[in-house]
Amino acid sequence: MIIKNIKLFSQNIYKNRILTNTILETKKYFDIIFIQEPPWSTIWSIPSSSKEGKVAVDAPNHPNWINFSRNSLNNHDYPRVIFYIDI
Repeated sequence: MIIKNIKLFSQNIYKNRILTNTILETKKYFDIIFIQEPPWSTIWSIPSSSKEGKVAVDAPNHPNWINFSRNSLNNHDYPRVIFYIDI
């Protein structure tokens, strides 16, 4: 399959979750969206044997997009770019 026309959108959002959600909701005519400095936040806490527990951290998700980024090596090394592909 050859794709001839791919529409890309790229934006630095300075870790703003509201702006990320707005872009994912309004840029439906793009095929791929690149987000620089995405917001990373706790999405839930996982019970564990330690007192603090383990937290799951992720960037915003949207039902119309699949997001991709590299794996974080530790809690202070989150990816600086994430991309979303229209499904």
